[in-house]
Amino acid sequence: MSGTKTTREYRCPLRVSSQCMPPTPNRSGRTTCAACGSKLLGITGVYAVVPWRGDGRYTVSQAAQVFVRRGPAQMAANALGDDYVVRFIPVLD
Repeated sequence: MSGTKTTREYRCPLRVSSQCMPPTPNRSGRTTCAACGSKLLGITGVYAVVPWRGDGRYTVSQAAQVFVRRGPAQMAANALGDDYVVRFIPVLD
C-alpha cells in the first residue's frame, strides 16, 4: 500500500450497546464513546469498491477502486452496478 492515501475511522471497541459509536470519521474531536465512555479506537484504512461476495472478507487487492472518503466510493459503486459494495478495509501504516 505504499503511496496510497488512507483515512482513519474511529469506533467503539466495546460496542456494549446499540448506541455505541459506529465506525465514523472523527470530525467532532470526540475521544470517548458517547454511550459507554470507552476510548475510541482509530483505525487506518481505505474505502474500497468491491464485488459483493457475501462472506464479508474483502481485501484491497480485490478492489475495483479505492477511495479516502465514503461518498465518492459510494457513487463509484452505484455507477458500477448492483453487484458492487463499499467496504472500509483496514490497512497497516
